Amino acid sequence: MFGKKRKDKKERKGLIKEFAEFINRGNIVDMAVGVIVGAAFKEIVNRLVDSIVMPILGLIIKTDLTSLKTEVLQADGTVVEILWGTFIQACLDFLIIALVIFAAVKIFNVIRKTLQKAKEVVEKTVESTVDAISDKIHGEEKDAEVVEVEVKEEVTENESTEK
Repeated sequence: MFGKKRKDKKERKGLIKEFAEFINRGNIVDMAVGVIVGAAFKEIVNRLVDSIVMPILGLIIKTDLTSLKTEVLQADGTVVEILWGTFIQACLDFLIIALVIFAAVKIFNVIRKTLQKAKEVVEKTVESTVDAISDKIHGEEKDAEVVEVEVKEEVTENESTEK
């Protein structure tokens, strides 16, 4: 009995450790952030559709889409409502959400490409500048050695003519 309890504790510790590793993976955190941002984005798009797009559409077609319905009278006298206006509004909501997401992704891709090109230009400029500075430094060192040799030769020539 004592051995079984110890084994259960080890299994629990193993499960807890495994769960902690699972939670600490970057993918889980990224996914959680994505879900939260997605929910906030959904709320923004819903407000856009409900507060701006649908009232404008209602003005154009002179009716509220959600009020569009068909009533069917059954044989037993009960009425069944077919709410096809809410279905049309849901389809429009989907199209508007898809359009907004498409536009956002398109804009982000353009920004990402622009930043990537700018990064490449900066890297090339830095690389060429470093190369130019390096060449200049190495070139000046060579020039300095040449000047030093020329001065020594002149001094040697002057000493030999003086004698």
